[in-house]
Amino acid sequence: MAILFTQIVRPSDNRIIVSAECPLSRYFESTHTKVLDDMSSIPGKFPNETQFCSTQSAEEGIIIYFKQFKSITILSAVEVGLSKTSISLFFERLKDLFEKTYGQDVPSDLSYIRFEDVIKEESKKYSKDRGMEETLETLKETKEVCIQNYTNVLQRGHKIEQLEMLGHKLQNISEKFRKKSRKMHVEAVVMQYVFYASILIILFLVLYFFIR
Repeated sequence: MAILFTQIVRPSDNRIIVSAECPLSRYFESTHTKVLDDMSSIPGKFPNETQFCSTQSAEEGIIIYFKQFKSITILSAVEVGLSKTSISLFFERLKDLFEKTYGQDVPSDLSYIRFEDVIKEESKKYSKDRGMEETLETLKETKEVCIQNYTNVLQRGHKIEQLEMLGHKLQNISEKFRKKSRKMHVEAVVMQYVFYASILIILFLVLYFFIR
């Protein structure tokens, strides 16, 4: 899995200003002419595309990735299997190195042939550096675990809120029951005294009429 061939194009006239093949790829320009034709047609087909994109080439097993930056457009023919993350980082790295060397203006009277060595070195590094890819995959997995844990916390928090609401409801019900119990107790005591008072009144009346 390698970044086989890379072109840097000037967006103003879609002219290839520098290109190079990865040291891991042998005789790419002479053996993959159809892929080169596909790469040459992309800037014209997608003149305003600023996203990181890919398209299948005429040859099986090779994908063409491309992205238009402010100053340049980068295209690479890549073997199937190399992660998009590695290719995207490769593009960003090339763009930064190019602008650091030549600036954001890309005049037509300037030679960019020295940048071929940079393309070769960086394409080889991003093709072979599996450690970086594994690290990125690990970071991705860690991110997914963190997101899942955060989701679980939110769900748990939602359940806690429900329990708190239920607790408040139970507390209100308990308070109402306590007040009602007190009221019933008072009413029971009053009724008890009324009962005793009624008996005393009846006895008093009986004695009154009996004595009379």
